[in-house]
Amino acid sequence: MTNRIGDFSLVWASAGEVTDPDLDTEHPIFQEGKYLKGWKVEKEPHQWQNYLYQITDLKKQIVASEQFVEWDEETTYVPNAVVRYEEALYLNDCGEESIGTVPGGEDVWRVLLGGDAESITAATSDLVQTLAEHLAEDNPHDDNIHDIGGYESSEIDAFLGDPDDSKTIIYHEAQVGAVHGETPEQVGTLPDSGGTFTGDVEFIGGITLDDAVLGKDGPEVMLGNSLGAIHLTAEDKATANADKSEITTEANFDEMQMRVNNLFALPTPIGQFDFSAGNFSQMSVGRYTLNYNEDEQSFDEFKGWVVADGVSISGLNKQIPATHICEYFINDDKRIVVLDSANLFSQDLKSLATYFNGNMTHLLRLTSYPRLTNYQKATIYKG
Repeated sequence: MTNRIGDFSLVWASAGEVTDPDLDTEHPIFQEGKYLKGWKVEKEPHQWQNYLYQITDLKKQIVASEQFVEWDEETTYVPNAVVRYEEALYLNDCGEESIGTVPGGEDVWRVLLGGDAESITAATSDLVQTLAEHLAEDNPHDDNIHDIGGYESSEIDAFLGDPDDSKTIIYHEAQVGAVHGETPEQVGTLPDSGGTFTGDVEFIGGITLDDAVLGKDGPEVMLGNSLGAIHLTAEDKATANADKSEITTEANFDEMQMRVNNLFALPTPIGQFDFSAGNFSQMSVGRYTLNYNEDEQSFDEFKGWVVADGVSISGLNKQIPATHICEYFINDDKRIVVLDSANLFSQDLKSLATYFNGNMTHLLRLTSYPRLTNYQKATIYKG
């Protein structure tokens, strides 16, 4: 299997189709400055994706091959950044960010390592000297007794007589239980390995197993942990965290199914308008009229009415919260869009199309509902 992580010679789409999104001006979804804007709700061409993946691989290849990347006048370098310029490595030694300052000409950059033998020798000598000075210092890291695991004299005194410190004799004498290794059998209980109680056992405060708890929560029986709890109520119902939602069981399955399914049911449409095959059929509240000049009448057998000037619908003046589902074509590409709007009013088809997609070429079907919830919208394919 190819080691794609370590093989920096592999460049995505190096033998494929690659197009810069900022240069592909003929593509229908082209936008100026696309590289900076990024993706929106759209279906991007594979050539654009190939371009983005490819330049990422090329940048990684440059870093891998050059190790220290060459200085760039448009890059902002933070303090202590290291760059390569001509034959030497430079360090940003000014304590501030730097942009546009050429290494070697200002106080911003300090030569870290030159490319000639003399520079390498000098750098090595500096490192040796720095290490020697560091080793010769007394407590160079400013460590204290606690950093190296020791104690101050006042702390040692407290160890011998502090009743709140577990390291003291006084604290130890005050302890109860298996302080000296008593066995569970010796004190009348069970070991960690388990066992069997005889007779009735009443747990007043509940049972705790790691972070899980079985006990009482008011009048209810509760089983839970830090993530939540299940409550058994007096009505023989199981709820999650009691104040949130009922749990589906075999007993209430039909009731819960009907309740959830109703969340997704679509209401009766306000209007349904069908423009397929040149017709204008409608099922709606109110009267709507399709107006056009015979010379401008144009429709496609499969795509519907051609969106053009001179064709309009009268009667679309319902100012109520509504959700509109528009089925249309952009050339041969069929689309469906869902739009919440109360401002759909009478106008020509070309202007009406801008509500849904300004690139629309054919209007096939328009359905308007009272404002739908997100559950109801989930049943509609948005394309």
